[in-house]
Amino acid sequence: MEQSEQVTNTNPGYWPSVGIAALIFGFIYFIISLIGGYMTINAEPTGSMFGSISQAVTGVAGCLIAAFGGMLAVWHYSRTYGITLKMGKGALIGLYVGIGIAVIMTLLSQIWELIDPSYTNRLMESMIANYEAIEGMPEAQRQQVIDGVYSQFQESSTLWGIIKGMLFVAVPVGILNLLTGMLGVSMFAREKESA
Repeated sequence: MEQSEQVTNTNPGYWPSVGIAALIFGFIYFIISLIGGYMTINAEPTGSMFGSISQAVTGVAGCLIAAFGGMLAVWHYSRTYGITLKMGKGALIGLYVGIGIAVIMTLLSQIWELIDPSYTNRLMESMIANYEAIEGMPEAQRQQVIDGVYSQFQESSTLWGIIKGMLFVAVPVGILNLLTGMLGVSMFAREKESA
């Protein structure tokens, strides 16, 4: 009796590519957020309900730049191993990259608290000063907004607050990277259709 050979169709793991992309884009997103935070701290209060324009711009820019981690991971994975991928695999890789970016950003933020322990308090004070400068807002509403900012910053130092902050980053960045992971498949790793 002859033994039949079993052919396995397994691709190498994509975790190194996910890790590389998450590290690169997590670090970039953290630096952009940190720049926005320090710009807010050093700016004069604008009196705008939306807070500092620089913080809003850097937040959006950081999120959009971080969205390309999924594309980088798919490109790296497909080029390293010379393989093609399906859209679903690209989406999964992108989602994992987005979650990794949130974890990296959270870890770097916690490390930054050790480097500059006054950063969070100065950022909170700048945001509160901005809300105090808003003209025409009823005092009760102003106090409610200030109390909300204060409680948000107080909660951010707890374990639950850290987890919530990480989820706040992971959801939009994960979704965007899911999309760019699929885009990466269509650009770099799609199977060539035979004629």
